[in-house]
Amino acid sequence: MQNQRHLVHLSAGTHYLNGAYKAPLLLKAESALLKAIESEKFPMHRTVDDFFDGPAEARKLFAQLVGCDAVDVALIPSTSYGLATVLNNISGYYGQNAVTIEGEFPSDYLSIGRWCETNEVDLKVIAPDNNETQKGSLGMKSSLRA
Repeated sequence: MQNQRHLVHLSAGTHYLNGAYKAPLLLKAESALLKAIESEKFPMHRTVDDFFDGPAEARKLFAQLVGCDAVDVALIPSTSYGLATVLNNISGYYGQNAVTIEGEFPSDYLSIGRWCETNEVDLKVIAPDNNETQKGSLGMKSSLRA
């Protein structure tokens, strides 16, 4: 991959490596945010289409990215809302198990835990194998080969 520094605001000599937590803002995203802020100044100029055109375009573009139809893409405000919606539409029963990982994001863990209590399902929390030096990556590589 070519150097992508020109796509973000980064000071010379800065090497930002924690993109999983919070990546530097892309210049294109900054432009979109400024445009959104500008539109917030004058909400009286909005039309009905303004509420639907942006999300429809986002669904279309994401669908192209992952190879599905735009109608198959749902926009939600957060992962935890999505997980709660899914869990509210799944029935469980006594004797079943739900599985999550140790260190799961708190809102997801709490949603899963609440679902388990409501449905009398046991929650199993899986921890990484402390003997592995590359937790997560070895399992992924082997499953891709299979």
